[in-house]
Amino acid sequence: MEHAHGFAATGQASLYLKKLCRHFSHKLETQFDDHNGVIRFPFGTCELSADEQALHCLLYTSDAADDSLRVD
Repeated sequence: MEHAHGFAATGQASLYLKKLCRHFSHKLETQFDDHNGVIRFPFGTCELSADEQALHCLLYTSDAADDSLRVD
């Protein structure tokens, strides 16, 4: 299982977290509140967290998707 972490420095992380989760909720399974969110993609899971300074994103791929998503 592969994973990656990223963040975007912003004072409006909670707003962006909710917007992203609402956007993807039209076609994917999502769960979110003001500070945490999860988006389940066919190839893996995105865990979002918001604090006063940034929106953090932790991505995990499923084992089956690892080979098909690999870029050499």
